Amino acid sequence: MSPPLLHVSALSIGFPGAAPLVQPLGFSLARGEVLGLVGESGSGKSLTASALIGLLPEGMAATGLAVFEGRDLISLPARDWRRLRGRRIAMVFQDPMAALNPFMTIDAQLHEALRTHRPLRGAALATAGASLLREVGLDPALGARHPHTLSGGQQQRAVIALALSGDPCLLLADEPTTALDTLVQAQILSLLRQLTQQRGLAMLFISHDLAVVARVADQVGILRRGELLEIGPTADMLSAPKHAYSQALVAACRDLTAWEAHKPVAAPPALRVRGLSVTYRAGLLRQPRAAVHDVALEIPRGGVLSLVGASGGGKSSIARALVGLAEAQASVAEVDGAALPLGIAGRRQQVAQKIQIVFQNPNASLNPRASVAQVLAEALARHGLPRPERDRRAAAALEEVGLGAEHLPRRPHELSGGQKQRVAIARALLAGPSLLICDEILSALDATVQRQILALLRRLRQERGLALLFIGHDLKVVRSLGGDVAVIEAGRIVEQGPAETVLAAPRHAFTQRLVAAALPVAAAPAVASPPTLAHA
Repeated sequence: MSPPLLHVSALSIGFPGAAPLVQPLGFSLARGEVLGLVGESGSGKSLTASALIGLLPEGMAATGLAVFEGRDLISLPARDWRRLRGRRIAMVFQDPMAALNPFMTIDAQLHEALRTHRPLRGAALATAGASLLREVGLDPALGARHPHTLSGGQQQRAVIALALSGDPCLLLADEPTTALDTLVQAQILSLLRQLTQQRGLAMLFISHDLAVVARVADQVGILRRGELLEIGPTADMLSAPKHAYSQALVAACRDLTAWEAHKPVAAPPALRVRGLSVTYRAGLLRQPRAAVHDVALEIPRGGVLSLVGASGGGKSSIARALVGLAEAQASVAEVDGAALPLGIAGRRQQVAQKIQIVFQNPNASLNPRASVAQVLAEALARHGLPRPERDRRAAAALEEVGLGAEHLPRRPHELSGGQKQRVAIARALLAGPSLLICDEILSALDATVQRQILALLRRLRQERGLALLFIGHDLKVVRSLGGDVAVIEAGRIVEQGPAETVLAAPRHAFTQRLVAAALPVAAAPAVASPPTLAHA
């Protein structure tokens, strides 16, 4: 067995004088080995990676040891970090557009990085850049393009090429596939695994998704609320987890692969759309770009329709059109049988309230300075209700989504990822909608929290007769949700029907590729009585 390239011992992270955000943890990582850290948002995964590359937020400090090639990273001076970062340790971030310079071509960024790390100029520089692009699966001709002209998967491949430019031996990958659709996700995971084997890289792979980590990692560590609960070989962690939370996480992943029996809903349509097209302006001298073509959707009250497809396929454009945030046309657009103007300016408040949306990132959709009580009160502001009635309705909405009155004075940073998403759902419910649009709302949550939120959505459908338009790329979640599914490719629906039919026996070639790329979790024995975890 290779000696460890990185040995971490008693690593703790937090603000001086406050309780640690990451409690003392330890692990070792050898060349050619991948360690996956799994946990929900806020569990301390990204802080751990940040400490290992010397990029902790201002005011935050780490203690303990992280010995890399004989040097302790925790006590490393800033001047040494400048020589080490990028050359020996590199990082791949979740959002490639935040990591890439939008004003520079990929070639220009890659050449800049190569010049920083190696004495290359002229033809040698161009050759090295082209070689890196080929290594990550990109045509070197794409190097002449700017980041915004590339697909999400191409952008992430470019980021990986930049990370490799210094020839590092340790790669930190922080949720590198979270924003990618199923097809591209599988390709990037395969690429990362291939690079570790061919280059002898050690990789710390961070994700909230156990199925993703199981596909790429040799070892898995489970983090919860800053504590490393257990760590071990991937096969052992999937087949015989020891900690109650790990058992619940594996059980939740197994549950998400189970089919929700299709039960046709015999009810009037909450939403009916025919001939929906969405266009975006591309500049004064250019023709508008069509993002959605001639789409037909119908969701009965209490029913659910899942929209799945590749990134950029038009899923979110449909959602934006339905809430009046995109230029759209339709031959028929109705909510609860009443006409639905597709421009927000033409909507009366009563119609606008009937369609509510919950976004992917509650950190962006919730005011960080407002308490939960203030967030919910703002949603009721237009109703002219007296303060006691607003407070009563806010508390009732919070209770309906599984949170208590003790959460009302808290601000978003004091909540877990699942709790923040519950608050966002509660805010949407205060408008009394007939249709709730869920745009990738589970993509940053671990499997146990996903299962809890799915149970909440099922209950809301049953108790309120609430219709759901669920947008996602994780087919495990779509299977578990049940109902109908529509597969969209390049702005057109190519296949539609009951989820158990479409995903079990897909007919269209694109659907077949999506299903083939889905990430199964290795079979794990049933836990006799999976622990019931507090609402997250």
